[in-house]
Amino acid sequence: MSPQLVLITGATGHIGFRVLVLALKAGYQVRASVRTEAQIKKLSNTASVKKYPGKVDFVIVKDITVPNAYREALEGVTDVIHVASPIPSAESVANGEKPSWTKVFYDPALKGTLSLLESAKQTSSVRRVIITSSVIVTGNGDGKLVDPYSVSEAPPLEAAEQIEDVFQAYAVSKIMSHQAATDFVKQNKVSFDLVRVLPGYTQGENELAENLKDLAAGSNGALLATLTGELDPNKKLMGQVLLEDVAKAHVLALDPKIEPHLTNFAIVGNNGAGIPWDELAETAERLYPEQVKAGVLKPVKGQQDLSWPVDVSSSEKALGFKFAGGEEMVKSLVGQYLALAVR
Repeated sequence: MSPQLVLITGATGHIGFRVLVLALKAGYQVRASVRTEAQIKKLSNTASVKKYPGKVDFVIVKDITVPNAYREALEGVTDVIHVASPIPSAESVANGEKPSWTKVFYDPALKGTLSLLESAKQTSSVRRVIITSSVIVTGNGDGKLVDPYSVSEAPPLEAAEQIEDVFQAYAVSKIMSHQAATDFVKQNKVSFDLVRVLPGYTQGENELAENLKDLAAGSNGALLATLTGELDPNKKLMGQVLLEDVAKAHVLALDPKIEPHLTNFAIVGNNGAGIPWDELAETAERLYPEQVKAGVLKPVKGQQDLSWPVDVSSSEKALGFKFAGGEEMVKSLVGQYLALAVR
């Protein structure tokens, strides 16, 4: 049994919950931060968490943006996996109008990260902090292979607020928080290592999804759209990665022997290239011919791709496993989709 106590933020999300489950499976004692009592009840009642009685406790952090929001949550904690950060959703743009990106994305991403790091700085037991970043901090999707340490620069806040596109605003929030974390550990005397996990477009079964709407929320919506007949009129980001690989990378990164301070782990499937969306449609046709014939699945082709290849060679070598390809992603998501579709 591991003596480590791991604080996991964002455990109610797609990635965060799977990180929680795999951390429990690996033998860690876990503390999960949530915003409400209702979220504690929901997580506690999941089949995966019920398997580990006494191995997880919960702490409520209502506002992650306030200074030292995590001070009490970090008491006795040895390691942190900070997943909590806003993601694009239908609610991101209320009534079709552009909201304040500072309120929706920039403050939660930036202030939430800095609040955590400041609290960790004041907690002597913390020895490693792992932050969920994103491959979108590494470039602009021009199809050229990017290095996981080649981080873009965020525009000034005033210019960032004028951005029209929700995904671009989200990308800027990830760049802001990534760079702020780097600056923090370089400018402050800290006793912990900082490691970043840079997932691609995460696809896979979501145990917390209770219906098809839940399942399509977040990044899963991209693959489900391809499998149910919806073409995006714009180029759609590739860089897909299996949820299980993303969560596994976070948990493996807890081992201080794997990689040192300021390591960036880029996690993208198919050798870092991602998969053309039409290829994923063809995979669904091959794997689920009966469901396609019945019209339950309607794989669509003709989607334009936005290529974002990332060099994952150092990440795969350090973590000790190859990241999955498109077939695993389709199987993971379609299996749950079909189960929910008949409810």
